[in-house]
Order: sequence, then C-alpha cells, then structure tokens
Amino acid sequence: MGEPSGQWQSLRVAASAPKNAAEIRVAFNFNGDQNGSYFVDSVTLESQTSSPYLTNLGPQSSSLTLMTAAFGKDGNGQDALFTVAQGDPAQFIVMDVASK
Repeated sequence: MGEPSGQWQSLRVAASAPKNAAEIRVAFNFNGDQNGSYFVDSVTLESQTSSPYLTNLGPQSSSLTLMTAAFGKDGNGQDALFTVAQGDPAQFIVMDVASK
C-alpha cells in the first residue's frame, strides 16, 4: 500500500472460491522479497453463495454466424444490438452494448 503513513488504512479484497470449495484461509504476508512489520486490527470475512450481480442466461454461444444487425434501444431505453444467429432454429439475440 505504499510508504508507511503512521495511520490506519482500510483495505478491501474480493475473491472467488472454486466451486465446491470446503474451506477458506485468510493470510497476511509481504509480496516477493519484501520484509517489515504491519499490524492487523480487524478482519471481516463475508461469504455469498453466488455473485449478486451475475445472472445465469443459459449456455454461452461460442460460435455464431451473424448476417446483419441493427442498433436501437431495448425495453428499458438502453442501447442494444439486435441480430439473428443462423442455425436451426435461428436465435434472436439482444445484446447490451454497454457491457463487456
């Protein structure tokens, strides 16, 4: 976290555990060959069974043939891309253009 400041600093770390993980370990150490001292005053561990911001939309498409597409607004007024994926049956796709 940089040079010592003589002040308490808050640090928040988020991580995901592998599916079906059986335990969690919390450790404090220095990276690489650094050494020194630090003090830990309080540790809080929160666990969630699933991410609150992810929604399972079904299987991911890994190979698509898109012939044409159009940009517009979805039902919520957000910018969206509308297209049809070739296949049997074909699939109508609406993508949020702001997401990655």
